[in-house]
Amino acid sequence: MVGNNTEAGMAKFLELKAAFEDVYEDTTKFFEKGNKAAAVRARKKLLRLREIAQEMRVLIQQTKAQLEQEHKTARTSGGGGGLGADNQVSMGE
Repeated sequence: MVGNNTEAGMAKFLELKAAFEDVYEDTTKFFEKGNKAAAVRARKKLLRLREIAQEMRVLIQQTKAQLEQEHKTARTSGGGGGLGADNQVSMGE
């Protein structure tokens, strides 16, 4: 079900956002103030940001595949309306 992936996806997105804000803070300290320790921290945090982004890419792809499968299943299950062999209309005999 996609609902579980929706919650996981949003949680992963918030984690990605927080990681970006951490990188931004240290990057700003390095470029604006010349803080070399902040450069080391920023590079380390960028690696984590890349990991989180990859995890999110995988989660998005899995959710997309699930949605496509659910859509395909809904179309092929015959969800109504058509006339099958058992549902023929009689013309008042």
